[in-house]
Amino acid sequence: MTTSPAVSLLIDREAREEQFSAFVDDLARMEVDARVVRRPPEGPFMAFDWLIPTGIILLIAKPYFEAMLAKMAEDHYVILKGATAKLWKKFFGPQPEIERFVYGPGRVVKESIFARSFSVTAQSVHGTELTLLFLKDTTPEDFEVAIAEFEDLMFTHHSSRGDDRLSMLLDSRELPPKHWQQLLYLNPRTKRLELIDYVQSSRRGELIGDEIPREES
Repeated sequence: MTTSPAVSLLIDREAREEQFSAFVDDLARMEVDARVVRRPPEGPFMAFDWLIPTGIILLIAKPYFEAMLAKMAEDHYVILKGATAKLWKKFFGPQPEIERFVYGPGRVVKESIFARSFSVTAQSVHGTELTLLFLKDTTPEDFEVAIAEFEDLMFTHHSSRGDDRLSMLLDSRELPPKHWQQLLYLNPRTKRLELIDYVQSSRRGELIGDEIPREES
């Protein structure tokens, strides 16, 4: 029986597996089970625009956080941050290695403030997917901050078994319901993660989000 990896790079049919060999090797050196997994063809999508999957998805499954907590594996935590930060040049900058577009009727490109090429998804203690999106003009510094903040957030969430400020914020919201997929992004001005209300954002035609409070030390 094949077990699911703790960390997966879910790639679309346009990507080549060898483009991510260095990422997998970095994690393998720290004994993190990471694999590149090709996704089946998708679409068309009848969903909110930002819920359309990006070309490449870094999926951090519950077993990663569970293993980290059981072993107090701080080195694993650091190496995942470092390995992921190296991916910026593949998706951003003046000449990204990988670009993805979403097309509407007549093959017209659907514009978005978020990159279509890459996102990070982690599973909550209850199995809900939380996805970190990146603004199209994300800098290397903001990319690294976003990754670090997201992993800190999820580590705290799992170590508290869901008794944390993220869960409180989800419980207090009416839309989208907490069992739906949740979307986050790094506000480049505040350098803080915000939980996107993509229902209201779609209705109003503007980005609406709630800043996620940091846990008190």
